[in-house]
Amino acid sequence: MYGIYWIYRKFQNKVIKNQPKEHLLQASQSDARGTAEHRHLQGSETNDDDSDFMSLVEACREGDVNRYHKLTTPLEFNKDLLKMKDNMGWTVLFHAVYGGSHDIVYSLVGYKEMDLYQRDNIGRTVLHLAAKKGNIETFDAILQKVSEIDLMQIKDKNGLMPYCYAALAGQKSILEDMRSRGFDITKVTKYGESIAHLACIGESLDVLNMASKIDEEHSTQESMNNEEEIIKRKNKMDWNTLQYAAKSGNTKILKFLHDKNVLLHNPTEDMKSVLHSACENGHLEACKYIAQHYPERIHATDKNGRHAGHFVAKCGDVELLKYLIEDCKLQANASSSQNINILHIACCHGRLDICIYIADKYPDLVKQESKKGWNASLFIGEKGGADEDRIEILKNLVNNHNLFVYHVSRAGKTILYNACANRSYMLCEHLLENYPNLLTVERSMDPRNAARDSRITTLI
Repeated sequence: MYGIYWIYRKFQNKVIKNQPKEHLLQASQSDARGTAEHRHLQGSETNDDDSDFMSLVEACREGDVNRYHKLTTPLEFNKDLLKMKDNMGWTVLFHAVYGGSHDIVYSLVGYKEMDLYQRDNIGRTVLHLAAKKGNIETFDAILQKVSEIDLMQIKDKNGLMPYCYAALAGQKSILEDMRSRGFDITKVTKYGESIAHLACIGESLDVLNMASKIDEEHSTQESMNNEEEIIKRKNKMDWNTLQYAAKSGNTKILKFLHDKNVLLHNPTEDMKSVLHSACENGHLEACKYIAQHYPERIHATDKNGRHAGHFVAKCGDVELLKYLIEDCKLQANASSSQNINILHIACCHGRLDICIYIADKYPDLVKQESKKGWNASLFIGEKGGADEDRIEILKNLVNNHNLFVYHVSRAGKTILYNACANRSYMLCEHLLENYPNLLTVERSMDPRNAARDSRITTLI
């Protein structure tokens, strides 16, 4: 549920800024109707219209007003260009909004051929993009030509309206403008996130403060209670704004919410605490703030019995784990309810440095087995990716701590079986070269059945 917005936050400034021109000319898969309104552009075989479209796109994206007006001279301008779309499903108006020139946007929305309700491949309208960019003049120019509320209520394919984009991007002026037009910015997404949740994801103290002031405006209502306050609401996973702030790691926002009496100890659906969220993402300063103001959170566990150390092991931050152990006295060698320890987690995610630190500090964890009968070797092969680090982890644990590589789990799995299941070719090759008896160890499952991959079958 949370992932949609976190992905948005990470990639919100990477639309197609650096894409080569030929990519912009590729056909949009969602517009294969072949009509005049939805023309296909082939990057390998461009025609005059394609070239004209690209020239217009460049002028719009660069906000070059003079070049735009030269290209749209009334006697020569082919208005069919306004309906063309690139491989993102963007018309020239999308590019103009991205470029930020009010003059160009105002000119484009004046053409009757321009459909302001047109959506790109993600389901966004130009208003979504304008809300994210935060150019109030451009935003207003679009709304002058259509029914304001209708366009402001359109959702993209992730269920996000333009106000969500504004909140995520910290565009307070856009939210204020929408509110002045009668749009209810206190709505929540399909997962129950308010603008306060989104502001914490986008690390916007301005938007969060705005939400707080709306709460103050409503505080005179008799029916108002803490659960109804925007900054104190929970989403459908029982996450409040503090969880999102901890995940983002912004200590200023954490302090703001603390001062506003947002409860830190509210249990979530999975009993995951704010310290767990901060640890999982390696936010040392946020962890220090939480530990200082809410020391009882240090030893809290989630519903699976995982403590803060498990979450640090996942992100691999050695300094953060040292802080929890040395300054907060966390018993980091304690296992979860499934008897999974922090070394297991670090091995699973291929975190080399923290694996070395944990094994040196807690050597007993190397031989410890989970309830499924997995030792550290099986966790090394559990996930794909980071093969080189996983090989180095294996070498370190074998050479320095006598890790038993031929270990078989209760279900008959081995490190080779797991590596094959994940198609981790480099790790598989290393194991077959150095531990060939993994193919014949007693009671083990045949790794070839896990892979079903010709390349691994050839290796074996």
